[in-house]
Amino acid sequence: MELGCGQGGEASWLIGDQVEINFLALQLEGDLPVILASVDVLYIGPLLEQMIVRAFPGLPRERLFIAATHTHAAPMTDPTKPTLGSPDDRYMSTLPERIERAADHLLEDSNYRSVTLKAARGYGEHSINRRRWKEGTSGEPGFMDRKPNPKGPTDETITVLEAVDEGRY
Repeated sequence: MELGCGQGGEASWLIGDQVEINFLALQLEGDLPVILASVDVLYIGPLLEQMIVRAFPGLPRERLFIAATHTHAAPMTDPTKPTLGSPDDRYMSTLPERIERAADHLLEDSNYRSVTLKAARGYGEHSINRRRWKEGTSGEPGFMDRKPNPKGPTDETITVLEAVDEGRY
Protein backbone atom coordinates (compact mmCIF):
# COMPACT_ATOMS: atom_id res chain seq x y z
CA MET A 1 0.00 0.00 0.00
CA GLU A 2 1.22 3.51 -0.75
CA LEU A 3 2.31 5.68 2.13
CA GLY A 4 1.37 9.33 2.28
CA CYS A 5 4.29 10.95 0.47
CA GLY A 6 6.36 7.89 1.27
CA GLN A 7 9.75 6.95 -0.11
CA GLY A 8 9.60 7.73 -3.80
CA GLY A 9 6.01 6.54 -4.22
CA GLU A 10 6.95 2.94 -3.43
CA ALA A 11 4.46 0.63 -1.78
CA SER A 12 5.04 -0.63 1.74
CA TRP A 13 4.23 -4.19 2.75
CA LEU A 14 5.53 -4.04 6.31
CA ILE A 15 3.55 -2.76 9.28
CA GLY A 16 5.87 -1.30 11.92
CA ASP A 17 3.23 0.30 14.14
CA GLN A 18 -0.55 0.46 14.10
CA VAL A 19 -2.06 3.68 12.78
CA GLU A 20 -4.04 5.34 15.56
CA ILE A 21 -7.03 7.59 15.78
CA ASN A 22 -7.46 9.18 19.18
CA PHE A 23 -10.68 10.81 20.34
CA LEU A 24 -11.19 13.13 23.30
CA ALA A 25 -14.68 14.31 24.28
CA LEU A 26 -15.04 17.53 26.26
CA GLN A 27 -18.51 18.23 27.58
CA LEU A 28 -20.09 20.67 29.97
CA GLU A 29 -22.99 19.21 31.92
CA GLY A 30 -26.19 19.48 29.89
CA ASP A 31 -24.41 20.44 26.66
CA LEU A 32 -23.31 18.54 23.57
CA PRO A 33 -19.70 17.34 23.59
CA VAL A 34 -16.85 18.79 21.59
CA ILE A 35 -14.86 15.93 20.04
CA LEU A 36 -11.15 16.26 19.29
CA ALA A 37 -9.89 13.65 16.81
CA SER A 38 -6.19 13.10 16.10
CA VAL A 39 -5.39 10.72 13.23
CA ASP A 40 -1.95 9.28 12.36
CA VAL A 41 -2.01 10.19 8.66
CA LEU A 42 -0.39 12.76 6.38
CA TYR A 43 -3.66 14.52 5.49
CA ILE A 44 -7.24 13.80 6.57
CA GLY A 45 -8.92 14.22 3.17
CA PRO A 46 -12.65 14.19 2.42
CA LEU A 47 -13.20 10.41 2.65
CA LEU A 48 -11.69 10.04 6.12
CA GLU A 49 -13.39 13.23 7.30
CA GLN A 50 -16.78 11.87 6.20
CA MET A 51 -16.15 8.59 8.04
CA ILE A 52 -15.36 10.44 11.27
CA VAL A 53 -18.33 12.81 10.94
CA ARG A 54 -20.70 9.85 10.32
CA ALA A 55 -19.42 8.15 13.48
CA PHE A 56 -20.98 10.97 15.53
CA PRO A 57 -24.57 11.23 14.22
CA GLY A 58 -26.50 14.15 15.66
CA LEU A 59 -23.34 16.06 16.54
CA PRO A 60 -23.08 19.37 14.65
CA ARG A 61 -19.94 19.46 12.47
CA GLU A 62 -18.66 22.58 14.27
CA ARG A 63 -18.33 20.51 17.46
CA LEU A 64 -15.89 18.09 15.82
CA PHE A 65 -12.21 19.06 15.46
CA ILE A 66 -10.25 16.68 13.22
CA ALA A 67 -6.47 16.90 12.85
CA ALA A 68 -3.77 14.83 11.16
CA THR A 69 -0.47 14.20 12.92
CA HIS A 70 1.12 14.64 9.46
CA THR A 71 3.18 11.45 9.43
CA HIS A 72 4.81 10.35 6.18
CA ALA A 73 4.83 6.71 7.34
CA ALA A 74 1.10 5.91 7.25
CA PRO A 75 -1.21 4.79 4.46
CA MET A 76 -2.41 7.56 2.16
CA THR A 77 -6.07 8.38 2.85
CA ASP A 78 -6.58 11.55 0.80
CA PRO A 79 -7.51 10.99 -2.87
CA THR A 80 -7.30 14.74 -3.60
CA LYS A 81 -3.49 14.63 -3.55
CA PRO A 82 -2.57 11.90 -6.08
CA THR A 83 1.03 13.06 -6.44
CA LEU A 84 1.54 12.09 -2.78
CA GLY A 85 0.01 8.62 -3.13
CA SER A 86 -3.37 6.96 -3.61
CA PRO A 87 -5.64 5.46 -0.95
CA ASP A 88 -5.79 1.67 -0.90
CA ASP A 89 -9.45 0.64 -1.32
CA ARG A 90 -9.11 -2.47 0.86
CA TYR A 91 -7.54 -0.47 3.69
CA MET A 92 -10.07 2.36 3.40
CA SER A 93 -12.96 -0.15 3.57
CA THR A 94 -11.77 -1.30 7.02
CA LEU A 95 -11.90 2.18 8.55
CA PRO A 96 -15.62 3.03 9.00
CA GLU A 97 -16.35 0.12 11.36
CA ARG A 98 -13.18 0.73 13.38
CA ILE A 99 -13.89 4.46 13.66
CA GLU A 100 -17.54 3.87 14.66
CA ARG A 101 -16.51 1.32 17.29
CA ALA A 102 -14.03 3.81 18.81
CA ALA A 103 -16.64 6.59 18.72
CA ASP A 104 -19.26 4.41 20.44
CA HIS A 105 -16.76 3.46 23.15
CA LEU A 106 -15.83 7.11 23.66
CA LEU A 107 -19.43 8.19 24.21
CA GLU A 108 -20.33 5.47 26.74
CA ASP A 109 -21.34 7.13 30.02
CA SER A 110 -18.88 5.00 31.99
CA ASN A 111 -15.97 6.62 30.14
CA TYR A 112 -16.75 10.16 31.30
CA ARG A 113 -14.92 11.72 34.24
CA SER A 114 -15.14 15.17 35.73
CA VAL A 115 -11.93 17.08 34.97
CA THR A 116 -10.55 20.58 35.06
CA LEU A 117 -9.29 21.72 31.68
CA LYS A 118 -6.14 23.84 31.74
CA ALA A 119 -4.50 25.60 28.81
CA ALA A 120 -1.03 27.06 28.46
CA ARG A 121 0.85 28.71 25.65
CA GLY A 122 4.57 29.05 25.24
CA TYR A 123 7.14 29.57 22.55
CA GLY A 124 9.96 27.40 21.30
CA GLU A 125 13.09 28.13 19.36
CA HIS A 126 13.36 24.89 17.45
CA SER A 127 11.44 25.28 14.18
CA ILE A 128 13.02 25.75 10.79
CA ASN A 129 11.42 26.43 7.46
CA ARG A 130 12.45 23.65 5.05
CA ARG A 131 11.25 25.22 1.83
CA ARG A 132 13.75 27.19 -0.22
CA TRP A 133 13.35 28.24 -3.84
CA LYS A 134 15.99 26.76 -6.09
CA GLU A 135 18.63 29.16 -7.34
CA GLY A 136 17.43 31.10 -10.38
CA THR A 137 13.70 30.35 -9.99
CA SER A 138 10.93 32.73 -9.06
CA GLY A 139 8.58 30.52 -7.10
CA GLU A 140 7.12 28.30 -9.80
CA PRO A 141 5.57 25.08 -8.46
CA GLY A 142 8.09 22.26 -8.42
CA PHE A 143 11.14 24.50 -8.12
CA MET A 144 11.69 24.11 -4.41
CA ASP A 145 14.48 22.50 -2.42
CA ARG A 146 13.85 20.89 0.95
CA LYS A 147 16.75 22.68 2.57
CA PRO A 148 16.84 24.96 5.61
CA ASN A 149 15.56 28.45 4.88
CA PRO A 150 16.40 30.65 7.90
CA LYS A 151 14.49 33.56 6.32
CA GLY A 152 11.31 31.52 5.80
CA PRO A 153 8.27 31.80 8.09
CA THR A 154 7.90 29.58 11.15
CA ASP A 155 5.42 29.40 14.00
CA GLU A 156 7.07 28.85 17.36
CA THR A 157 3.79 28.86 19.29
CA ILE A 158 3.26 25.81 21.49
CA THR A 159 -0.23 25.36 22.94
CA VAL A 160 -0.93 22.63 25.49
CA LEU A 161 -4.28 21.47 26.88
CA GLU A 162 -4.28 19.41 30.06
CA ALA A 163 -7.31 17.59 31.45
CA VAL A 164 -6.73 17.24 35.19
CA ASP A 165 -8.68 14.53 37.01
CA GLU A 166 -8.64 15.59 40.66
CA GLY A 167 -9.10 11.97 41.74
CA ARG A 168 -5.82 10.94 40.13
CA TYR A 169 -2.30 12.25 40.44
